[in-house]
Amino acid sequence: MPKISIVTPVLNGGKKFRKCIDSVLRQTFKDFEWIIVDDNSSDITKELLDRLRSLDKRVKVLRNRAVCEASLSRGKGVEACSGEYITFLDADDAYTPHALERYIDAAKRRAADIYIIGSRLSLPLGFKHRYYSCERETNFCAGYMDGKQGCLLVLANKGLTPQLWDKMYSTAFFKSNIRTFPKLKIGEDFVVNIRLMANANLICAVPGTG
Repeated sequence: MPKISIVTPVLNGGKKFRKCIDSVLRQTFKDFEWIIVDDNSSDITKELLDRLRSLDKRVKVLRNRAVCEASLSRGKGVEACSGEYITFLDADDAYTPHALERYIDAAKRRAADIYIIGSRLSLPLGFKHRYYSCERETNFCAGYMDGKQGCLLVLANKGLTPQLWDKMYSTAFFKSNIRTFPKLKIGEDFVVNIRLMANANLICAVPGTG
């Protein structure tokens, strides 16, 4: 059983998906499975996935017969997960080389339901914006909080994002609280995360950037 399951939905990922692929294959932590759900892509994505799967046995490719959107594709990926933890990576995003290692180091220090890592958004002209890496909320600087505090910080936009892509979850916790993903095109991350945080006993901050 792999330690971490990474779930990535992709629809016509194109050149940006190559950066995502490189970032996963360069992880310093190697004990993972990567479940990629191809949402009926019509570009080079299919060829990229066929090549990737042939080169790395940790990669599992699931294919939708028709476009289902990201939310339902993530749900399909979660059903196939076998890792102790689940994390999500969008096809147009990328990990820093030590992202998975930082998650696991945090899990070794203390068991939690949700782990949150810092992230950066790259903007035009080379500008970068640092996101939610504990500096904005002093209550989270200690490194831990309960789920109710997490919900309040998401709703107040103070220190925590509603997205899936900057978090790692206990697989048992995730699957016990999320039976199905909402059929939404926008805002599905918010719905899922609020439900998870409302039921979390402990949320852990992960030092560094994902």
